[in-house]
Amino acid sequence: MGKAAENEKIKLKAAYANSLSVALVAGGALLPTLALYQRSYEFAAKPLETAPIWVAVLVASVIALIGGRRWHNHALRMLDKIED
Repeated sequence: MGKAAENEKIKLKAAYANSLSVALVAGGALLPTLALYQRSYEFAAKPLETAPIWVAVLVASVIALIGGRRWHNHALRMLDKIED
C-alpha cells in the first residue's frame, strides 16, 4: 500500500476516534445535564431526596468528559503519524 493510502487510513481512524469523543461528550455529559436542568423545578422542591441523582449525573458527566478528551487526544496522536 502506498503512502497516500496509509495516510488516508490514518485520517479515517482519527475521524472515527474523534466521533467517539463527540458522542461521549454529547451523550454522557450534555444530555443528562440538560435533562436535569429541564426537571430542576421538581428537584428544587425536594433537595435532600434528589441529591444522589445530582451526584450521579455529575460523576457520569465528569467521566464522559474525561473519556471524550482522551479519545480526542488519541485522534490527534494518530494524525501526528501522517507522513509527507
